[in-house]
Amino acid sequence: MVCCAADMQVNGLLCKYDDAQSLKQDQWVHIKGTLSVEFFMEEELPIIHITSLEKIEKPQVGYVYPF
Repeated sequence: MVCCAADMQVNGLLCKYDDAQSLKQDQWVHIKGTLSVEFFMEEELPIIHITSLEKIEKPQVGYVYPF
């Protein structure tokens, strides 16, 4: 968010997880993994290969703020 809520946008990285079908929509998780660069839909993108995943409660503040 730069100025106000109207400026907000989704931010994230693609992840590969062997048990992805077990996850639910809008579920919060804490992940660890390795970062690589791969082609996805004809674009070279960073992708996290998840090595561990922990289901967590939704944080009180769900935004990432710049420091």
